[in-house]
Amino acid sequence: SLCVCVCVCVCVCIIVRGREGGQGLLNCPYAEGYENSYKYFYKGPFRDNNLILKSDGRESSLSEGRFSLRDDHQKRLLTLIIRNLSLTDAGEYSCGAGWGTEYKNIQLNVIRAPQKTRPVRISTSTLHSYTHTSTDHSSTGTAHTHTHTHTHTHISFTHIHCQNKPYF
Repeated sequence: SLCVCVCVCVCVCIIVRGREGGQGLLNCPYAEGYENSYKYFYKGPFRDNNLILKSDGRESSLSEGRFSLRDDHQKRLLTLIIRNLSLTDAGEYSCGAGWGTEYKNIQLNVIRAPQKTRPVRISTSTLHSYTHTSTDHSSTGTAHTHTHTHTHTHISFTHIHCQNKPYF
């Protein structure tokens, strides 16, 4: 008789999106019984050992730089908060609770912030006005005065076109 064992490995991969300059929330659920255990968040896969923050299980929250870790024992949810997201924060994160437990992978996608719209600039030139007066003397001795007034106005509009499409 032939016995075949098939092992199915399910990778828990959570995808999170955040906007550049905003805040990223990476949630890592853990199993019952691990409420008071050590918990970890890594940048990249667990095996790379690039630890961001770890909790001893007793603390409900802790912070370091732009990163904060919040542990909700009732919901059994560990949350990594990243403030002021940058494009370099994008990538894989891993998290876990306890020693030797299953680690979860979280993919963080950071969306480029839209460029700020610049207002339309309107430039106007100075209003020029001048008067020219000339006097003609005729043979009869009477003077004729001619007055000419010229006004020149020039207005130009410069439009600056900005695209407000997010870049992925």
